[in-house]
Amino acid sequence: MTVIAAVALMLATTGCPSHTRHTLVPKVPTHGDPQARSRYQQAQQKFERDGAETAAAVTEFEAIAHDYPNDPVAPFAQLYAGISALRAGDAARAQTSLAALEARTGIDDGLIIRARLFLGIALATQGKHADAVARLRAGERSIENDDERTEWRAAMAESLSNTGAGAESLAYYDGWYQKARASERAYITGRLRAVVDALPAAEARRAWDGLKDHSAPSVAFLGLRVAADLAASGDAAAAVQVRQASNQARRRLGLEFGRGGGAISDPRRLGAILPLSGKRAQLGQRVSQGLVLAAGAVGPGKGIGVDVTVRDSHSDGGAAADAVDALVRDGVVAIVGPIAGASVAAVGERAASDGIPVVSLDPRPQASQPGIMFHIAQSAEDRARALARWAHAHGVRDFAVMAPKSGYGRAVGGAFADEVAKLGGQIVVSTEYEAQETSFGKVVHRLRKPWQAIFIPDRAARLALIAPALAATNLVSTPIDGAKPKHGRKILLLSTAEALDADYIRSAARYSAGAVFAPGFYPDRLDPGIDDFVDRFGEAAGRPPSSWEAYAYDAAKVVREAAASGARSRAEVAAAIAGSRTRGLTGTVRFGADGRRADDGLLFTVTKRAGTGDVWVIRALRD
Repeated sequence: MTVIAAVALMLATTGCPSHTRHTLVPKVPTHGDPQARSRYQQAQQKFERDGAETAAAVTEFEAIAHDYPNDPVAPFAQLYAGISALRAGDAARAQTSLAALEARTGIDDGLIIRARLFLGIALATQGKHADAVARLRAGERSIENDDERTEWRAAMAESLSNTGAGAESLAYYDGWYQKARASERAYITGRLRAVVDALPAAEARRAWDGLKDHSAPSVAFLGLRVAADLAASGDAAAAVQVRQASNQARRRLGLEFGRGGGAISDPRRLGAILPLSGKRAQLGQRVSQGLVLAAGAVGPGKGIGVDVTVRDSHSDGGAAADAVDALVRDGVVAIVGPIAGASVAAVGERAASDGIPVVSLDPRPQASQPGIMFHIAQSAEDRARALARWAHAHGVRDFAVMAPKSGYGRAVGGAFADEVAKLGGQIVVSTEYEAQETSFGKVVHRLRKPWQAIFIPDRAARLALIAPALAATNLVSTPIDGAKPKHGRKILLLSTAEALDADYIRSAARYSAGAVFAPGFYPDRLDPGIDDFVDRFGEAAGRPPSSWEAYAYDAAKVVREAAASGARSRAEVAAAIAGSRTRGLTGTVRFGADGRRADDGLLFTVTKRAGTGDVWVIRALRD
């Protein structure tokens, strides 16, 4: 999710009726269809709860607007369908309802103004910044509380900075910073640095001269920029004065910048190139939060001791390559990112010419620069091969493959089958199912031939439907060293289990005893290193981490441990990374000669927690 979407989580307490708030929204009409009004009131009750029924509220508000399009309650339903969709994290769905309301005629202006506020936020969340600005300005009058004000400022800051109004965006970033979480504050400071760096000298000076609050975060960055410009123009005295004001702001806010600069690299200073805008912005924001945690933004003495400078690739290869040059000037010792596509190749070429190591987060790199580019994220195919190797090492030779009819299913199932054949095993039977299938009884009945283990490449949510179907046909998931079940045939369940989370334990753990999964990362609270990361990430971001944040954290840790080993120059750090073995959140990370992960990553198994009787858990299989 994007940073704006993260701030939008505050909608869990926003938009609900209050007896003391000021609102432009009129009271819900008492005339019209009684059934429509009754349904609206019930949906409103769901909306007011703590988020557990948000998805149900969205659906019901949408249904009311659809079923009673001419009823006076319909525009209210459209408004709250949009707000509740934002609460549920679905900005595109919110945009649909709010844009339809904005287009209506003959309704109260208060509803339209309120709709424009949240439509602006929905557009900004999706990176549609040019369309967002006008709505955000028009909707400001309908803001009802501090949380909405903070969310509005975040949307304004991002939309202005991405539409060429960088100087104007600074005040909004400053306002957002005051109410932001620790992880959001680290992101904001990174954005302030990037926005200030991009300002023309004259515009930066006008922004500095127009500052009213010299304690704001933007002062820390704008002052350094203006001081450098003044010094370059020969006005040393003015430069000193501005720099002192900037230093005071930095100390007051606890902002510590790395000491590296120019062509000299600082072994504690790490750069990152991420898509903070453009089509991959949502993913870039997730990755940035893992790096924020690595930098120790949450809590004193936490993190791994790096200072992270993030540059926006704008989801564009050319911009990503230019970001390498900027980070070299910043004095970073290595770079994390980009994530995917042309940006990775472009950064690799530029980094090779600059001699700066890069730890890429692209799970499917098409090109590499040996000795410079290191790829820490593992593709689904890599993880499938790791499962095949694990099963072979534990004596399994005969397999079944059950995969969705999709490009993912065929590619990942094929990678598993190829590895099995390479190791001397065999695929006894293979079958496919429709990608959106929800009933698997008939599919499972096709697996009648004898085999020891079954590989299912799919999301954990769908695997949770398949595991009970296997059990219902007497194919009993059992630990590799477990005894034969009293009833049914013992099998080993293997899966990539994408997006594995605690919901799987509640719905399917009892059908998955001993199963081995390769999701890349799972928040195993019984693993000390993972538990600490999950705690701090939850404190910072208000949600559990995914594999993307874990890979980003490990990337920063790889660089930091390389520098801590005594490497100082970029060439020394690159050499240290090439020979490193780093115990990370995603496994004991090591790289091959081609720069790709040479370890199998971290696998996880479904088991009962020792000493608890019937409490199921998913545990990391550490070396």
